[in-house]
Amino acid sequence: AAAASAPAAAAAHFRRLIPRAQPLNGLAGIFSAGLLGYAAWGLAPGGLVVDSVLGAACGIMVVGVVPWSVMFVRPAAVALVAASAEGAGSEVEVLLKRWAGRHAVRAFMLLVAIGLVFYRLVSYMPCPRPM
Repeated sequence: AAAASAPAAAAAHFRRLIPRAQPLNGLAGIFSAGLLGYAAWGLAPGGLVVDSVLGAACGIMVVGVVPWSVMFVRPAAVALVAASAEGAGSEVEVLLKRWAGRHAVRAFMLLVAIGLVFYRLVSYMPCPRPM
């Protein structure tokens, strides 16, 4: 009984979460990509040279995460909300799996971008000198 109610509970969660979170996801993606682009261009050593590591992180956001979210994750989430409102149990389970796979791809791209930013921040930090 618990396994059968898990998709229904997840669907109910999505019905509440998705309408509130979707506008914020798009704004966060655009803001993050813009901030990384500014950092890649404006904070590079030497002035007008683009920092390749931050530029790669910005590229992942602009070319990967934002379009992937708009073209694949959002439609899966909208379909999931619609199916859960209609109470289609088996369809909800399929849509949950589809959304989870697409979200995992987006999460991996974000993890790579965050890793690049972290690498660049650590490489800018001065190393302590031994005494």
